[in-house]
Amino acid sequence: MQLLNGSVTKNQNGSILIAIVVTMVMVSVLAAGLLSINSTASFNQTGSNSSSNAFHLAEAGYRYVLSHVSDYATIHDQTFTLDTGNRFTITLKPYDFDITGVSGTQIQTLIPYGNVPFSNITVPGTITVGGTVHAYSTIDVTESAVNFNTSSGGLLPTSGTVQLAALTSGSPTITENSTFTVKEPNSLNLFPENNGTFTVGANQYRYRSKTATTLIGITSADGPWPGNPVLNDADPVILDSFIELESTGNYGSGSMSSQRLLTYHIPLDSGSGSEEEIEEFPDLDNWSPNTGSESTGEGEFGVGDVDGNDVLIITDTTNITGYLDTTSINYDWQNNGPDLHEVWDSATNYLSYNVQVKVYIGEPDPSTYEPAFQNMSDNFFYMIGINFRKQANGDSYGLSFFRAEPDNRDGIPDDFNPMGGGGGNGGQAMVLLWERIGSFGNWRWLAYANVSDVNLMRNTVTVFEDDFESGLGNWVQSVPDTFNFEAITSHDGTSPNQTITDSVGGNYQSNNTYIITSNAITITGFSSLSLSFWHKYNTGWGDRCRVEVSLDNGAWQTLNTYQGNQNSWEQIFFGLDSYLPADSIQIRFSLNTNGWQNRNGWNIDDVKIEALSPKWMTLMLHLEEKDVTGTKTNEIKAYIGDETVRGTANNIAQDNNRLNNTIGEGNWPPNNVDDTNSTNDYFTLIRWDGINTNVALSGIGNELESIISVSTLTSPPAAYGTFDLPEIGLHSWGWNYNVTYFDDFSIQTN
Repeated sequence: MQLLNGSVTKNQNGSILIAIVVTMVMVSVLAAGLLSINSTASFNQTGSNSSSNAFHLAEAGYRYVLSHVSDYATIHDQTFTLDTGNRFTITLKPYDFDITGVSGTQIQTLIPYGNVPFSNITVPGTITVGGTVHAYSTIDVTESAVNFNTSSGGLLPTSGTVQLAALTSGSPTITENSTFTVKEPNSLNLFPENNGTFTVGANQYRYRSKTATTLIGITSADGPWPGNPVLNDADPVILDSFIELESTGNYGSGSMSSQRLLTYHIPLDSGSGSEEEIEEFPDLDNWSPNTGSESTGEGEFGVGDVDGNDVLIITDTTNITGYLDTTSINYDWQNNGPDLHEVWDSATNYLSYNVQVKVYIGEPDPSTYEPAFQNMSDNFFYMIGINFRKQANGDSYGLSFFRAEPDNRDGIPDDFNPMGGGGGNGGQAMVLLWERIGSFGNWRWLAYANVSDVNLMRNTVTVFEDDFESGLGNWVQSVPDTFNFEAITSHDGTSPNQTITDSVGGNYQSNNTYIITSNAITITGFSSLSLSFWHKYNTGWGDRCRVEVSLDNGAWQTLNTYQGNQNSWEQIFFGLDSYLPADSIQIRFSLNTNGWQNRNGWNIDDVKIEALSPKWMTLMLHLEEKDVTGTKTNEIKAYIGDETVRGTANNIAQDNNRLNNTIGEGNWPPNNVDDTNSTNDYFTLIRWDGINTNVALSGIGNELESIISVSTLTSPPAAYGTFDLPEIGLHSWGWNYNVTYFDDFSIQTN
């Protein structure tokens, strides 16, 4: 079934297909208790067949709503007509009350779309906002405005969402399949009759039915039964937000017509789907083997260990065209995790989901490269991430963390590089969306977003630092001429009280060598190292300041010399990668003087050695498939996360401030980016910097330029039959495959 400009078309057997598909889905949904349903009917002498067809049309309306969750505002109160003239009509009544302000003792709210689900309420009840309980005396309803007249006093909230609630009576214990009673006789009036979900404390529950004051048949709504908590008297029982959906099916016309009205109560979730168990790679049982004629995988995979965690490792690659190395492995969804056929089938042949994985690039091993490229100054390149819309022939889209060298000299195809092959991308780290369709030469990038942190996949680690505020225990002073402390009033560094200098309180002496040398500093295992310090100097003609390093007690090597006048403080940086690998390093500062002119000399402060250490990054794909002016289209958003906290989490989805995603955790962003706040801000929503041809870019507000639309690869039409495509996988390109790791793969389906 396909929506086209407000109408629905079907194939020759469409009516039968709708009946079979929707009936199967309905049985499974009701069995899971995900929603409640009520039915009313009007039909004539045409009998049960006509009524059944009207029922299935109403069911088709429900499935259509579920496949267009981001379009609620536009599909409310709409009638969709099949090419036979049969139709269904959608009406939405959200129990979702967003606060717009306060007037006296009245909390004022609006529903985001649809019709208010009730008229004026003249009996008292209970609500909560952010977990705080408020009593109301009445509720006033005018069009889309729902205003709660409170009676409990106190400071009223000016933002947030109002949720209907009740208060427990006594101190009940919640046990599985039990009942419990609430205080007020009217408080449950607005709760669904059947299969509502509610939250008490940290746990979410479902009830089977209700009376005026009792919830009956309590079960867990979120995983296994959480135990038998004992509640306090007057604990809030918070009704989870939901939509009351009315879908009316109309079959036939005139005296031969039948009508069925189905009413559903569909829970709303602040997340973006049904979270599945995280795949932590204790084995490869959830992944399709890269063997056999039917496999579209490439390379070879195994299970390894990083810091005590089981991870997916790459043991070999598939070579393409002689110099490109690729690996990919397909998620075995047909035997594990969500049944994508069922998801596709129940959404009338549209397939949407979220998927994420954590990735890690270890220290490169250049000895495994082609001999001509083993001495590159920068070898930290990668193309690693998620395959999606993967076809039986291996065609797919990809979402990757990406950093490449020019001219394919890293095993990564230049066709995927937005900056082209000849100049490379200058070591620019980015998030890259790409497609691989057909043979090499037809592959291309679709969109890219430059990441400001060029060391995207690595943390900056301080190996050594000294601000000279706590003595010279990290240094060896030469005898008799050396550096010593000198008090200062301020400079642009971070420690304004004390510095070291060759001549405390005056000028240096003639024909001397002033030296101070650091103790040996351990740097084992690092492939990227830098030295920084603050300094100023004033030297006579021929007198030289010198900074040197020694690796593994070897010869001293000069980094730079300074002479003349630098009267203001400046910070100096040196890259030390070319001196690695090594196990230890020493730093030496010296001033050599002659007999010509004696000046104030050299002041040094805030010496620091930093290294780049690999870290886990999270890459997440949000994929929503929908009909856009008659064309099945993928709408794609990308998110990134970090194992370390960055800045201060907030309500801005696209900035780089966020909470940390640690190994073993499966956090997800809220489905509505406007719901982002300091408690759920685990990701940065990518704002794309560039798109290729035949790619559309959209998004406003908190989603500014974040939505990519592309339709070269989509899920199959209904005529395909049984959905059995690979669909989802993981990939890596390039010569650093042997230090590339995956962990915490997870998928959500709506």
